[in-house]
This record gives sequence, C-alpha cells and structure tokens, in this order.
Amino acid sequence: MTAVGSWQCRHMPQMMLPLSVDVVLSNDTQLIEAVMRNSISILFLATGLFVSAISTGQAKTPIYCETTQILQTERHKITTSKNETFRMTVSKDMVAFGINGFTGGTNAFKISRFERLTDWQADYDRFYISFLDGNFYFAAVFPHSSRAVSAKCQIY
Repeated sequence: MTAVGSWQCRHMPQMMLPLSVDVVLSNDTQLIEAVMRNSISILFLATGLFVSAISTGQAKTPIYCETTQILQTERHKITTSKNETFRMTVSKDMVAFGINGFTGGTNAFKISRFERLTDWQADYDRFYISFLDGNFYFAAVFPHSSRAVSAKCQIY
C-alpha cells in the first residue's frame, strides 16, 4: 500500500465510525422525540376532551341581574330596600345566586321546570323562583315575614 492508501485504511474507519454513530443516534433521537411529541399531543387531546365532556354535562351559565324592586314584610309592616346587582349561575338542574339583602348569601335551588335558559322555575319549601325572558322573580314566605324581589337580567 502506498502512504496515502495506508493512511486511508487506518483513518477512514475511525472517521466513518463516529460519523455513522452520530447519524444513528441522531435518527434514534429524532424518532424518540417524534414519538414523545405525538404521545404528549394525544395526552393533551384526551385530557381536553375529558374535561370538555365533564364541563358540558354540568355547564353553568352566568346571568347578571339588577333588582327592580325588593319588598319585605315583617310583622305586618312593609319595607323596601334599595336596588342591588347580583350574579347567578344556571344549569338545567340548579340555580345559584345570592344577594345578602334577601337571601343571606349564596343559595342553590333545584330547578323544577326547565324549558330553556330563558324560561325556568325553581321552588323549594318556602321559596319560589321564576325566570322568563330576562325577568327574575323571587318570593319567600316565613312565619313572621315575607320577601318579594323582581329583577331585570342579562345573559352573557
């Protein structure tokens, strides 16, 4: 062998071996990264679909209201209160709202008749709640007092 041929035999395999290992590692790394990317994408998609299915089943629509009248009777005496704003959430099964002036905080009531988001009723024991086309009515009767509230509402 000539000096050039001897050099090629001794140095070419060493030069090619690291190059071919780098290429193989690079291809394996790329394949692993692609599989991991696909796995993570599938995981996020499945999680998103799961959360969406749960939230759709229990979707609550926010409704913002302002009272137009609050009347209260206490031991045969009628009083009125100043108008207030409040927020309620409505699903097909429940309505939750609260104005400290007439409910003492946030209360949840089971909806007894749900036609659509703008037409439903709820009643429980001493409470009666009605909602029709943005008009909200609430009535509560107790042994020595009663309350009647009307409000105008917007669905967002």
